[in-house]
Amino acid sequence: MVGANDNEEFVQEFLVESTENLDQLDRDLIALEQAPGDEERLASIFRTVHTIKGNSGFFGFAKLGALTHSGEHLLGRLRDGKLTFDDRVTGSLYSMVDAVRAILRTIETTGNEGDHDFRDLAQRLTAVAAGEAVEPAPPVPVQAETPPAAAVATPSVPHPSPAKPALEKPPAADRSVSESSIRVDVGLVGSILDLVGELVLARNELRSIETTDPAVLAAAHRINTVTNALQETAVKTRLQPIEHVFSKFPRTVRDLAVSCGKEVQLSIDGGDTELDRTLIESIRDPLTHLVRNAIDHGIEPPEVRAARGKPQVGRLALRAFNESGQVTIEVEDDGGGIAVSAVRAKAVARGLVAADEAAALPDERVLQFIFEPGFSTAAAVTSVSGRGVGMDVVKTNIEAIGGTVDIHSRPGLGTTVRVRVPLTLAIMPALIVRSASERLAIPQAAVRELVPLHADRESDRGGPRIEGLDDAPVIRLRGRLLPVVFLDEFLGLRPQTACRDEGTVVLVRVDDHEFGIVIDGVRHGQPGAAGVGESASLSTVVVKPIGTLLSQIGLYAGATVLGDGGVVLILDLRGILRAADLPAGREADETSPPAATSDADRYLVCRTRQGRRIALPLERITRLEHVAAADVQPLGDRQVVRHGAGFTAVVDADRLLGDEAMVGNAMKLVVLGSDEGAVAVAVGQILDVLPAESQLQSTAVSTGVSGLLALGGMATEVLDVSRGLPW
Repeated sequence: MVGANDNEEFVQEFLVESTENLDQLDRDLIALEQAPGDEERLASIFRTVHTIKGNSGFFGFAKLGALTHSGEHLLGRLRDGKLTFDDRVTGSLYSMVDAVRAILRTIETTGNEGDHDFRDLAQRLTAVAAGEAVEPAPPVPVQAETPPAAAVATPSVPHPSPAKPALEKPPAADRSVSESSIRVDVGLVGSILDLVGELVLARNELRSIETTDPAVLAAAHRINTVTNALQETAVKTRLQPIEHVFSKFPRTVRDLAVSCGKEVQLSIDGGDTELDRTLIESIRDPLTHLVRNAIDHGIEPPEVRAARGKPQVGRLALRAFNESGQVTIEVEDDGGGIAVSAVRAKAVARGLVAADEAAALPDERVLQFIFEPGFSTAAAVTSVSGRGVGMDVVKTNIEAIGGTVDIHSRPGLGTTVRVRVPLTLAIMPALIVRSASERLAIPQAAVRELVPLHADRESDRGGPRIEGLDDAPVIRLRGRLLPVVFLDEFLGLRPQTACRDEGTVVLVRVDDHEFGIVIDGVRHGQPGAAGVGESASLSTVVVKPIGTLLSQIGLYAGATVLGDGGVVLILDLRGILRAADLPAGREADETSPPAATSDADRYLVCRTRQGRRIALPLERITRLEHVAAADVQPLGDRQVVRHGAGFTAVVDADRLLGDEAMVGNAMKLVVLGSDEGAVAVAVGQILDVLPAESQLQSTAVSTGVSGLLALGGMATEVLDVSRGLPW
């Protein structure tokens, strides 16, 4: 026999393999509970326990060997048909798995099996195997919720498992791990990827050298091809199926359901979706917390579900899939949903929002308060959740790896939490752009389209252009008005200027938001590997961390080095979205009204200069303009503004509504109708383009208003643009 301290390397191998076998046991026992007659599954469980017992004897771990021997004897009786698979057997086997895991952890930390001999459990296993009457198996211990600092950042079980090796798939029950994979230290894999990153930078620098020498060009082309292949392979070595996270949840769900007195059926889809190993470790605990919340707060007890006409067994779904260069993970339950009114009241009580503002917020915005530190609507604190620590840490840790988390809830039907994370943080494609004198990188996964601006402001047929609103610039594209950000002004690279007609708009999508970034152009002028022409503006960049001063700004996700040696900052589009306070895009769900399919169903929402919230039918709007007050000419009791060879009538929205018109140095005009019969309505601020969420209510309206509509969850006055106007 080999003593525990005789050869540390072999002992570590034993611990890793045994931990993997225990993970497989958890999955197999769950499956056997659902199909007790599955003889192949039972044989697989028997072989796994036998393997652990044999290895324990080889390394001289007597307590572990005695315990697994008792479990093997019980499984043998089951396999031979001498026992039936009932609750007594199930509870005893789960207790054995937990005890073995505890012993392994003790061996890992102390080098020996510890003082506890688990003799009572071994005797119980023997008694159950003999068919003797025993007390029902005690509930499997439930994982207690950890303090805020550790709730997400560290594993939360009482006995954390040893680090697992990188495997392509969980090993088959009848095949040794060593036959299908090798174990490589994660740090070594990380070092290889770092070196590949440096090689990519050197490759980019080589491609920037101008030459016509055929031998050099051929060598550069060969190096480029090999580097691309090596980069792809190196990234794959860090990718693991998310099944490594999902495989833990069947046991977790079972334990929590038993503890909470509920019945829960778990379904898992997309376990083969691959993700960077470091990210897999980062999302493990956030997902565990979301699963806990779904069972403890979301899914109702069986009697409550029956009273509501639901199946007594609640459903919990875990899904993972690739989407636009990211991995999306969904945790969905069919429980009672989140009480939005309770969240709204709690937010007001905690001073997060004023009561009148809270009443006007749409439900989706109210649900975001759940991510505030210490926020909880639970009536009582349980061992599972309810302290108000967790969801804020979930969001913080997900955002720390460049991800996002959002919640969608349907009263009485359930809740879906959607987590989006990047595929990898090490190497990514990016669009290199120019803004003023700086070069910047935009992650390619978020880029949807490049739209060149046109200088012809006198013709709508000249192409897309920025509409003239200084505090809310927009671009009209295929019937849509999208907000834009002038990157140079936003980053302080050049002073604020009037609305411009030149440049390029990079249309990007971040979560459910779509907006444009106005740049001077994409990177051009670097010779390619062939020494002829210009290189593409889309580059593969190696992401490097940035210093604390820059990271605290919240606008940069990292930095990279280009082939010419220049350092380029990578934009954090989510940070830009927050800092610019751009209007959010929206996705239809089962409880939302049908999405607008034409401009006839959508409205431009504005505020008057006196602050009233109004809307104008988008189908009637032809353009948006920004004019100086001096350009508006009085004409009797009316006002007009020159446009091309003609004039356009102007009416102030406040005056139309019976209020006093405010005087200013500039006017923002929403122009309706054709050039021959156009009318310009002066407003104070452009807010958003939104679909109608209700029928137009024409009763009890004031002067100049055709009715009330629900837009963005708020009552909005729709201006009457067809009658009663003073022109």
